[in-house]
Amino acid sequence: MSVDRILVVEDEKLFAQLLSDALSDQESIEVSMASNGKIALEMLEQGEYSLVLTDINMPEMNGREFLKRLRSA
Repeated sequence: MSVDRILVVEDEKLFAQLLSDALSDQESIEVSMASNGKIALEMLEQGEYSLVLTDINMPEMNGREFLKRLRSA
């Protein structure tokens, strides 16, 4: 059975954890978390994800800038 990997990019720790817990209820889903777009880009360089969920308002690199850089990569 293959495992789908989801990356949650969210700076609010409680919300990120609640979202991660809800998504990881399935055995075939692995959820990783990043607190900003900069960290998320580094994680995406290290491995592939089936889905990326991102917040828009974050420190260091907001969600719009993150998506812009992700598309150009």
